Amino acid sequence: MTIEEAKEELKRYKFDQARIDEAIEDIEALKERAFKITSTLSDMPRGTSPIQDKKAEIVAKYVDKANEMAILNSEMMEKQKKIESKILKIQQPYQNILYFTYQKGMNLTQVASKIGYEYIYTTELHGKALKLYAELE
Repeated sequence: MTIEEAKEELKRYKFDQARIDEAIEDIEALKERAFKITSTLSDMPRGTSPIQDKKAEIVAKYVDKANEMAILNSEMMEKQKKIESKILKIQQPYQNILYFTYQKGMNLTQVASKIGYEYIYTTELHGKALKLYAELE
């Protein structure tokens, strides 16, 4: 694997995490709407109304999103295991640089502050960390 391919794999992982977070927010919003609507339902027969169809539609969307989230989460966990096991094979401080950058989503300025190095030195270490990561494949 080249350094560019390693960087791309780690970036995709980072973007996948953001996608999962967004999906979770969507599910929570639908869940809130679905439970708010279903809590107002009663046992009294009222006939059919378009509002009930809307309620069913929102509940169906919630279920669909939850199923989609389960699939995304499963895929994400597989990627996470692979990437984490590779990162754990790298010595420090390279391991922390990759962890904070790609798993925690920090930028290199934040990483430099976190690990106690100057920004320029951290960027050099980041390049070396990517090289070490690429060599593991």
